[in-house]
Formats: sequence, C-alpha cells, structure tokens
Amino acid sequence: MRIVALFVLLTLSIGAVAIDYNKDINNFFVAFKTGDVDSAVDELYSSNPYVSALPDQIKVVKTQLGSLPGLAGEIQSISKMDEYVVNESLAHITYLVIYDRMPAKFEFQYFKVSSGWRIFSFSFDDSVFDFIEPEAQKRAFSEK
Repeated sequence: MRIVALFVLLTLSIGAVAIDYNKDINNFFVAFKTGDVDSAVDELYSSNPYVSALPDQIKVVKTQLGSLPGLAGEIQSISKMDEYVVNESLAHITYLVIYDRMPAKFEFQYFKVSSGWRIFSFSFDDSVFDFIEPEAQKRAFSEK
C-alpha cells in the first residue's frame, strides 16, 4: 500500500511541476494574443529574478514581438508542437503560431530549481520550413 501511495504522490507532484511552466506559457500567449506584449514578456520572465539585470535584451524582445502583427498579420492558431524534458530538470517546449501571412516557431526553455521551474530562454522566428524542408525532401524521394 505504501508503494502505491508513494507512486500516486510522485505522479501528482511531477504533474504539478510540469503544469508550472505550461501555465506560464499559456499566460504568455493569452496576453500576447490580446496585443499586450509588454505584459506577456514580463509574465514569461517573472519566474527568473536574474532577468531584471538584462533590461536592454528584454526591451529588444518586446520590440520584436510587438512588430510581428505588422509583418505577419493576425494570429490564426497556436499549437504546441513538442515538449522535450530532460531528467525532469530541463524542458524545451516548441509552439507553432500560424499568422495570416506566415508561420512562426516559438521556443521556450526552462530549468528546474528548488522553488520550481524558471525560464532560461525564449525565442521566436519564421524558420519553420527550414526544419520541415529536409524531412519532406527525404520523404518525397525515398522509395515507397
């Protein structure tokens, strides 16, 4: 009985930790979709107290994100492509955001500290097809 209780406790605690960064990412996208880029970025980086030492880099991220609607159009859909967790201590989460004019890849990297998950890195770009094209070409020219 103790083993079952321990397994359930571990399962629940792992699930609670995993939800931590997913909740941060969801909050980011909620604010981002409404056009509140500053709040979205501030919310995303709130888990890492050391980011406040990098105000210039954060300002650049906010400026670049704020310019996306003018370049790409309105958001049509947001979907999680992948979540890769290493040793329950590192997580790399990739989202695909489809705009009117183009797709974009959003990547979030987190690491786990004693107090929970902390954002390490966030990036976005339009290189989605750079990853898809080689695989599509292999598939198209492979023997079927």
